Amino acid sequence: MKNKKKLKVALIITFSLCLVAFLGVYTYIQIQIKPLLRQDFELNVENISTKIYDNSYNLVEDYTDNFITIDELNDDTIKAFISIEDKEFFNHKGINLKRIVGATLSNIKNKKIVQGASTITQQLVKNKYLTNEKSIKRKIREAYISKQIEKKYSKDEILESYLNTIYFGNGAYGIKNASMKFFNKHPKDLTLNESAVLAGCINSPLNYSPINNIINSKERRNLILKEMFEDGYIENEEYLENTNKDIELNITDTPKNNLYIDYALEEASNILKLDKNEIIQRGYQIYTYQNIDEQKILDKKINDDNYYQKNKYGNIADSLGIIINNDNYSVSAISGRSEYNLVNFKRQPGSLIKPIFTYAPAFECGMIAPCTEILDEKISIKGYQPNNVGNRYYDYISVRDILAKSLNIPTVKITEKLGVENCKNFAQNCGIEFDENDCGLSLSLGGMTTGVNLKNITDSYSIFTSSGKYIKSAFIKEIKDINNITIYSRNMTETKVCSSDTSYLMTNCLVHAVNNGTSKKLSKLPFQVAGKTGTVSLPNSNDNSDAYSLAYTTKNTIAVWLGNYSMDDEFFLSSSNNGGTFCTEIIRDTLSEIYSKNIPQNFEIPDTIIKCKIDTKCLQEDHEIKLANNTPERYTCEEIFSVNFPPTELSNKFNNCEPFDFNLSIENNVAQISFIPKDYINYEIYKNNKLLKTISNENYEFKYFDNDIRNNVKYDYYIKGINKFSSIEYTTDIKSICNKIDYNNYLKYNDDYSFIFS
Repeated sequence: MKNKKKLKVALIITFSLCLVAFLGVYTYIQIQIKPLLRQDFELNVENISTKIYDNSYNLVEDYTDNFITIDELNDDTIKAFISIEDKEFFNHKGINLKRIVGATLSNIKNKKIVQGASTITQQLVKNKYLTNEKSIKRKIREAYISKQIEKKYSKDEILESYLNTIYFGNGAYGIKNASMKFFNKHPKDLTLNESAVLAGCINSPLNYSPINNIINSKERRNLILKEMFEDGYIENEEYLENTNKDIELNITDTPKNNLYIDYALEEASNILKLDKNEIIQRGYQIYTYQNIDEQKILDKKINDDNYYQKNKYGNIADSLGIIINNDNYSVSAISGRSEYNLVNFKRQPGSLIKPIFTYAPAFECGMIAPCTEILDEKISIKGYQPNNVGNRYYDYISVRDILAKSLNIPTVKITEKLGVENCKNFAQNCGIEFDENDCGLSLSLGGMTTGVNLKNITDSYSIFTSSGKYIKSAFIKEIKDINNITIYSRNMTETKVCSSDTSYLMTNCLVHAVNNGTSKKLSKLPFQVAGKTGTVSLPNSNDNSDAYSLAYTTKNTIAVWLGNYSMDDEFFLSSSNNGGTFCTEIIRDTLSEIYSKNIPQNFEIPDTIIKCKIDTKCLQEDHEIKLANNTPERYTCEEIFSVNFPPTELSNKFNNCEPFDFNLSIENNVAQISFIPKDYINYEIYKNNKLLKTISNENYEFKYFDNDIRNNVKYDYYIKGINKFSSIEYTTDIKSICNKIDYNNYLKYNDDYSFIFS
């Protein structure tokens, strides 16, 4: 009886827990789908007439031309996609529970995701309405929208929309673009072989595109042909015949750059407060700033395998490059290479943020000048212990060289002195957005919670090309509606962030970084260019996750990112793939081609910059900036400063003789004198008021050995310093030595020879 009672209690508890769990899951699902309940999910892409133009008013995208109906596709193409992507497409209602269970068990067995369970409808929903975010929330919303789509549209309409929107790689969106891109033919004319190749691309465009990797593409094609044979869509003879065929590409010479269009549509969506799909369907005329010549050059470089280093797994980096016209702060070109969505994704910026977050605000308040020297050493600030790359430290080093070498320690020191909040405020005025958790000194090194996107960080550098004004770049200059009425015209807005002198001081340092620092691969370009690199390394590893290079001339700003979008282990960059290598090479060769016939002018020095002659000895020895004052020419240099923060203190290096000291010791009846001389002072070493040695033009530790020493005799030494240029003298205190010998002790321990002293 007791056992039955216990069993009953156990069943009640189990039921209660299951009920609570069910209610919890149900409630969570309801919360996630609540924002979607009133939305109407449209697939209607017929009668599309929105057109997009470049900066010369040439038509670059006509959505009417891109769309094809399901009737324009041949059966082989449809069956290829069904076989590999969703065998039960015509039977399920948006989601395939059997496939989900099978995929889950397979993934558990392999302890990683080896099999997906998304239906074609779910893939369509993700591409049209959601992001690539890997989360339960997204999967719930994906399933809900898929069910709604299935209720509203036929299978043919869903498949039609799917094939018109899916990405095939190499800038080709939609089956028509891909067919024209790879084979230069209309989709209805695709062969079985070609249909299988295209169906194989979409699983991983970067790996299975026949342009990127013909071997992988062939293997994937053969897998699809096998699936089609097993599904009964093709005969054994067709299967064997096509698996032995080569892939014969016929690549079109002028592929459309859909990434620029994607960004333009994103901007149009923000401007018009409409969904991108709605914009596409409403017949707008969108006029962009795209420079087709620069776009072709950037496309060519971004897609050139010579700029991509394979890591230990044989994988290459994802990439993104952007070119901004500094005359009107417009995006003239943008290009990327990835199987992921490259629109507005965010990453940690690494050292690329240093000029914006730390150095510009420090210049602006007069804390530093390019020649200011800062001690580079190991530090610990309230438990925070940053390191330089390679744990290399340079003692005192100028701001100009700190930026060139992209050193971390001096950057953190300056940031601490400025205050993190002050630095954040400055960066926010430059368009940089921070997470609420971004509050530590690591921000100065790019350690952000969410990060920034490449366009934002590139836009922030506009303060250095526009005399201190922040100007957000744009893709679109004008939008007209279907009635040809202008409904948007760009009005370029400016925000004054810093002075023109701060802008130029930073540019001067970044030109130095090109000639002597991490951006040195740009140094042989036959025009003036400023540059900064950034690298995000992985903790406790030699690998990198992100590499950046940014450069600007008086005409353009260009930035390139190479990185691991997915953050999966097998796609990290090797240590040699950093901001100063392949990223910078892409920028170098892009700029070289863009300016092959029209070299940009040098950066103009504003009236707010002054040149002062400073004493280099004060800088090197005392790490102070002082004006030359009776300083010999060889000990001076001309440095630049803000007119608001010039050096005011005069150097006295050559008007007196600074106090100094020396070390004196004796060993084995030899006296040793050592000190560090200055090359502008003559030194005289005296022993018992007798001159022993004169020293001139020495600048390193000097040692003098005096062998003329007798036991039990006291010797007095001192050194006189005489400034070569002012004849002012300084004499050190006298130091004495005596090599004492106790002969009684000597006799005590040397009895055999005592008769000599008896």
